[in-house]
Amino acid sequence: MTLSEFSLARKVALVTGAGQGLGLVVFFASPAASYITGQVLAVDGGYLSHF
Repeated sequence: MTLSEFSLARKVALVTGAGQGLGLVVFFASPAASYITGQVLAVDGGYLSHF
């Protein structure tokens, strides 16, 4: 899938930069996330919600 095809398939019409997920990384590295285990977070603009 090309980037333009992926962009058309997304539900969220927002293109973000690399720093957009930084808060999530900081959260998972903090003690506040100590009880979260075995999770996979898809950062795909809503693409997987089609399935």
